[in-house]
Amino acid sequence: MTVESARSALRPRALLLTLYGAYLRDVGGWAPVADLVTLMEDVDVSAHSTRSAISRMKQAGFLAADQRHGAAGYALTEEATAILRDGDDRIYHSIEPADAGGDWIMVVYSVPEAERAKRHQLRTRLARLGFGQLTSGVWIAPKGAAPHLRRMLHTTGLDGYVTTWTGRPADPFSIERWVADAWDLSGLAASYRDFAAEHEPVVAALEDQAADDRAAFSAYMRLLSHWRRLPFMDPGLPSELLPSPWPGIEAREVFARAREALEPRGRRHVMATIGVTAAND
Repeated sequence: MTVESARSALRPRALLLTLYGAYLRDVGGWAPVADLVTLMEDVDVSAHSTRSAISRMKQAGFLAADQRHGAAGYALTEEATAILRDGDDRIYHSIEPADAGGDWIMVVYSVPEAERAKRHQLRTRLARLGFGQLTSGVWIAPKGAAPHLRRMLHTTGLDGYVTTWTGRPADPFSIERWVADAWDLSGLAASYRDFAAEHEPVVAALEDQAADDRAAFSAYMRLLSHWRRLPFMDPGLPSELLPSPWPGIEAREVFARAREALEPRGRRHVMATIGVTAAND
């Protein structure tokens, strides 16, 4: 499995989804277009790029046009709200390391060549759930990934192509080989280190001074958009099978500090921007 670059996490569409997921979802999931443009400009996204991102999210079924109080705006769809809700535990809470002697889940799939688009979709979805690829068509993860897998297969309609087993290998040393073959741990570790190196100085600076709410909002939006992909690449592998020291620990500490120090100030900025009417709608 290859680790996606942080650069892709900061595209306008991802930042817009972060805005809805972190702030707007809690106040009705709707905002006027003009306010969306203003808030995205606070993270250096142009009005043109914001409108393009809105259009793409509308086409993808994540946003729906919705006029309220005489203002044109966009609201989260039920599908998008469900996706965001499903991701909350993974993004905001620590991943408990699996027991090396515990059960694992193995996924075997077969998709006809005529439906190769579904094959690509399945591979992408498995990777985003933290599964590692052992061989073509065979993926594994600690057993804790099973509920996320079932939900994904049900919502995407891909369950008909998949067979799963849960258990543990007869040879305990197989796990070490599986982990080495199936996951790009060096790439994941590098992503965690990059996250901490990029955001820790910003968080420290904003923690130690009375930064304005706009600065806190901008920093938290960037950090959360960068962070929210990383937990999905991390399946919670047994600690003894990870490189030591594991940089994921420091990265999560940086994220936790940012959430405590920056998120509330960012919320004040969002509420001030969208106004009391929209926030209470």
